[in-house]
Amino acid sequence: SITNFFHIQLNPTPILQLLQIFLFTLAFYTTKYAMYRFIGYLTESEDATNLILSHFSIFYQTLAIFLVPLSVIIPFIQFQFVFYFLCLTFFILLTFSILRTYRALLLSLQMKFSFLHIFLYLCTVEIVPLIYSIKLLKMWV
Repeated sequence: SITNFFHIQLNPTPILQLLQIFLFTLAFYTTKYAMYRFIGYLTESEDATNLILSHFSIFYQTLAIFLVPLSVIIPFIQFQFVFYFLCLTFFILLTFSILRTYRALLLSLQMKFSFLHIFLYLCTVEIVPLIYSIKLLKMWV
């Protein structure tokens, strides 16, 4: 299986594995959404926050259009090709993350936010949760 290929040890039953992954993903994006709302409230820019969140929603829906077929195909392909499909998946994720951050920066510059706000945004909402989630995943794996 894929978990054996990458030497990942999760819960022994597949249902618990799926539940664990689902709960981690749900907690990550819920926390990220709450941080966006909180920062929008603190900076008194709820309208800008709503605009950025709506753009992110469109990005995530488009990303799902690309990733769902790959997720469905992976269990049915030969094991030797799984690695290439996973690399393609990570490449798509990375590309969409870069495009999403670029779009957020463009929107922030159009709304005449200061560079300090943009820097704080990148640190608190993009970089820190990513580093923290990597740390949590390393503890679980």
